[in-house]
Amino acid sequence: MQYTLNDIFLKMGESVDVVYLIDTEDNTYVALKNTELFRSYYGDSGDYLELMDSFFKNSVDERVSHDTPYGVFSEKKIMFTDEVTKCSCLRFDTKKVYVNIKKQLMDSRFFALIISLESREKFQEEVHLNQGMNVIKSAYLFTMIVDLNTDKCGTMSMSEIDVTPVNVPDFSYSEWRKIIVNMFLPEDQDLFNRISDPEYLKKTLSYERSNTVDFNMMNLDGKYIWVKLIFHRINTGNDDDFKFFYMVEDIHDSHMRLMDTIKQLEDLAQRDSLTGLLNRSGIDAAISQKIKEENGKPISLLMLDIDHFKQINDTFGHAEGDEVLKSVASLVSERMEEWDGIFGRWGGEEFIGVIGDTSIEAMEKISEEIRSSIEEHDFGKSGKVTVSMGIIELNLTDTAKTAFDRLDEALYKAKESGRNRVVRG
Repeated sequence: MQYTLNDIFLKMGESVDVVYLIDTEDNTYVALKNTELFRSYYGDSGDYLELMDSFFKNSVDERVSHDTPYGVFSEKKIMFTDEVTKCSCLRFDTKKVYVNIKKQLMDSRFFALIISLESREKFQEEVHLNQGMNVIKSAYLFTMIVDLNTDKCGTMSMSEIDVTPVNVPDFSYSEWRKIIVNMFLPEDQDLFNRISDPEYLKKTLSYERSNTVDFNMMNLDGKYIWVKLIFHRINTGNDDDFKFFYMVEDIHDSHMRLMDTIKQLEDLAQRDSLTGLLNRSGIDAAISQKIKEENGKPISLLMLDIDHFKQINDTFGHAEGDEVLKSVASLVSERMEEWDGIFGRWGGEEFIGVIGDTSIEAMEKISEEIRSSIEEHDFGKSGKVTVSMGIIELNLTDTAKTAFDRLDEALYKAKESGRNRVVRG
């Protein structure tokens, strides 16, 4: 044979740039092989925990710092307790160095960290090769295994920081709860504490069942996004065990789409299908909201009725009647929008309008302008169309019933006194 096993090992060693021998009892390291760049930052020996903490801070997003909830995990993340091979990009001031880091156990006390420098292209190639697997992982911002009987956290993976899972055997579940609760909105923290309580989980989590709750959770940018917290009990085959997966799933985009859909459905439920205006229930809700917004300022209402509308239907048909309703709705809603008002269809040929911060005198002027514009409008086949309106200003003693009774009475007076006019109530 031309080569021996030693020749192969020597050749492999040539491709290695840095080798640190780690003493796990003393938490120290010694460089068995080094480069000028690594030596200038880390020397040839030192404290292992400080070395790995520096690696962590130099390889992850700048947004992860010790004074943030995410940064607290860095102290727990630095201990490589399993076999691990990972690609990373380390920053040395403005210089970026791409490396492959491998851990090699020597015995129960010592292990070696073997570091090889990579080209940017090779680094990106290796990252891309893992993307298929990481797609699933990246959907979960955080995953962890927990043993409630020992109060210990097992393997953690924080995809916003690093897709490589890390074992943290000295990190208690109790400690973790105190840290992660700060990532939620203050008003949600009591709920998180309740659903993550060990006794609650033992009572509610059976095999093959998951507890899930949606929360707003802080991401690395300090912004709150929608996430789904998932607690799933692991079937170990021993009923006395109580281990579970804890996962934080990023559902922000899907949740926002869901909220948009719900809002659209709610909006449709409060809209009149013919005119597109608010329907009766929508008007009720809008008036209640307007009263809250105005906070004591005057609010005026109008009720509009199309004069002799039955005659339009009888003479020209219901299709033409519908066109008149839509035209009146369009004409009036345009004017109401100018005054930041609300306009809706009360039912049949009756409509309701609401304008905040508006006295009865101002409402009368607006209503007269609306009445006049309808009278002057060309409705085509239907010819001339007029409307009658009753108007009121809400007072402090008004209930919904008394307000609409006064409004209805004003409209009745407008119709009884000749139609095509505005009457105060």
